[in-house]
Amino acid sequence: MPRAVREAPPPGVPAATADTPGNREEADTPPLARGLLASGRHERIEFETYADGRSVVSNSAVAEEWREQGLVVSFDSYTAEATRPHVLDARGYLPPNASMHALGYPLAGDRGLEVGVIHLDFPGRPRRVTFTLFGPDLIEEFEVIAWSGGERVPASAWDHAPDMRYASEEASGSEKATYRPGGRSLFRAERVGIEAPLGIDRISLDGWGPPGHMLLLDHLEIDP
Repeated sequence: MPRAVREAPPPGVPAATADTPGNREEADTPPLARGLLASGRHERIEFETYADGRSVVSNSAVAEEWREQGLVVSFDSYTAEATRPHVLDARGYLPPNASMHALGYPLAGDRGLEVGVIHLDFPGRPRRVTFTLFGPDLIEEFEVIAWSGGERVPASAWDHAPDMRYASEEASGSEKATYRPGGRSLFRAERVGIEAPLGIDRISLDGWGPPGHMLLLDHLEIDP
């Protein structure tokens, strides 16, 4: 059986339906639709600049910096007080030909990165969202949950494939785009596309595990 994942519904759901530790299945309450359908425009977010054109500050907490482009982000964790993910200088975890920054978990000082769930909220409720995920190859499946109009988006509405831009030579002939960051175990890059006729309200990226693991996000495209 697939493992239970933490599913925090988008803002607008009554507090009584929010997820609580040890009660994940009962927290599966559909979110409320927010805003007009497809009210935004096509956007591509690379996490190298903020929406106003300023260069991002490495290893800093973010939330509404890309609201003008149709994205608001947050972080949820049972074990950490942080509520915002960070834009990380992720070169130690990304392929050599990748950009410098990616959206990831909050930094916790000397303890490294927190583990939890990154939420991507889309006020413009686009019909399609596409992005690349980077994470350890030992994780069989990166857990991603999408919400649309109060329901989870079904698997039939997903595109899920290796992002072959980042396949290393050792992955030649493989069905996975794997690479090996310096001094680390094998990672892989996956391109995920989600489509929903009623608009996408939230996408959650769950790295709880077990085992808890890193997830990095880049190359986000929002298509109304």
